[in-house]
Amino acid sequence: LASQLLMVMVNDPSQATDALSGGLVGGFGLKGEQRSDVDEAIAAATSDLPMPATVAVDEEGGPVQRLRYSAGRLPSAQEMGDMSTTEVTSIVAEHAKRMAEVGVTMNFAPVADLRNDTILEERTYSDDPDTVARYAGAVAAGNSQAGIMPVMKHWPGIGGSDTDPIAKTITFKITTGPNQPPSGADGTQQTAEDRAYTIQVAD
Repeated sequence: LASQLLMVMVNDPSQATDALSGGLVGGFGLKGEQRSDVDEAIAAATSDLPMPATVAVDEEGGPVQRLRYSAGRLPSAQEMGDMSTTEVTSIVAEHAKRMAEVGVTMNFAPVADLRNDTILEERTYSDDPDTVARYAGAVAAGNSQAGIMPVMKHWPGIGGSDTDPIAKTITFKITTGPNQPPSGADGTQQTAEDRAYTIQVAD
């Protein structure tokens, strides 16, 4: 069903119950920091459905964590950038296991943008495209190991803007060349996206 490809963003799992049971959407994403017993709320919202629901959160680490009270703290992208990629994958995999126990199936992470201190700050791994690709791939691998679907973001590259997309609509010029993948607003090819199942194109 086409509705299985749709999700609704909610502050609490109970707000998605009617849409899920009515077959209008295939899942939901949680906004804001969630309470410690959110696992019970997720279970209640997704029980007795004809098909498994997708349950998504922004669990990047650092300042962007929806499950800090139920899954614990996860280092920020900036902190992960000072670790080895092997260590990052291991840390993320352990955290993702706790996410799965809560009932989450999809993570709106990692951030594959280049570092931009104006907007993204500690949400990025580096200002070097190759480094970002390696660390974003390591985070995606950690999520995948725990059965959580990673979502690379933000295509085509918020790191190339000085405007917060939450506050104002921003535009990008996307360039392509012969036999080359599209380049983002920061001029870098989006190679890290090859390591994720899905790509987020908005905030």
